[in-house]
Amino acid sequence: MKKNFLLALLVLMVSCTSSETPTEPLPNDEFSLPDGMFLTSLVDTYDEDTVFHNLTYDSNGRVSKLNIKDEHNFTLQYFYNPVSVVSESDEYGRIEIDVTQNSEGLVTALSYIDKYGRTCSYNMKYNGKELVQLLYQVGDYTETTTLYWDNGNIIRIMYIEPIDNYGICEEFEYSEQENTYNQFIYPTQYIVSYYDFEDGLLGLFLNGQLGVSTKKLPNKITCYEIGYEQYKNVENIEYQLDSKGVILSEIIDGDVSLRYNYSTIK
Repeated sequence: MKKNFLLALLVLMVSCTSSETPTEPLPNDEFSLPDGMFLTSLVDTYDEDTVFHNLTYDSNGRVSKLNIKDEHNFTLQYFYNPVSVVSESDEYGRIEIDVTQNSEGLVTALSYIDKYGRTCSYNMKYNGKELVQLLYQVGDYTETTTLYWDNGNIIRIMYIEPIDNYGICEEFEYSEQENTYNQFIYPTQYIVSYYDFEDGLLGLFLNGQLGVSTKKLPNKITCYEIGYEQYKNVENIEYQLDSKGVILSEIIDGDVSLRYNYSTIK
């Protein structure tokens, strides 16, 4: 159910734009890894699928290309001044994505026309650098994802669609382990849609343009359908870290869910 929900985000999105787009992404020192390291590969094995995400960077340390391979093949290229993303895939063809930023450099909207000629877009709201809402609109149809934060951590994510008032809630508990380098982790994965990324959000997050991650590392997830809280799915998370606190792998219920690979070469 979770994968279907994430994939559904790709086709159910429309939003407004902003006139505050800066000409250059702002520096994102809080996202910098130690010793000149860059995250160059993510291997996602969650939900019994394997998805490979390979990243390259430009001379300024910004994501320039993202390639995703599972049963399909996606390549996204990131351009700057102004920021835009081009996605090419064997499933969706070529898609040009317009990106709108606010004066702080955070992405407030994405917009593109899919292969069927439909305009798709969505917009984000922030509280400071914390992403608090994504609003999807297709004509009169809307969907809302709301993020609840407490002390720098996402404690709840609620997804509501108007059809039959269907909704999903995920709640998070945290260990005392710091997310030292503001790394891409669950629950950030939930929002960035980590199965395909053809909307370009992974690269924008790594550039620091989609807000911050959590301050701590979550160690428990509870998921349920709203209205059926008695049927809860609980998952426990552990992490393998190096000596400086860089995440090497994420382990859910004893199985490696995400492997992080790094290089000093951009």
